[in-house]
Amino acid sequence: MSKQKKDVAVGQFNKDLSNLFLRMCRVYGEIAGDVSWTQKLLNIGIRRLSVTPSLIPILKEKVRTIKI
Repeated sequence: MSKQKKDVAVGQFNKDLSNLFLRMCRVYGEIAGDVSWTQKLLNIGIRRLSVTPSLIPILKEKVRTIKI
């Protein structure tokens, strides 16, 4: 395998590993419940947010309006 192909393969592996890490991450606390951060968190791959029960309906409404 040529050096260029190895570099591409390593780059793809690193990207896949980063995506896996982000999918496994959870965001807790104030930032998770702040709807001004919701789209930013989803855009970088965060899919788990931990919020107080009273914020769930507000957060659900926001998530449903976001196109990724």
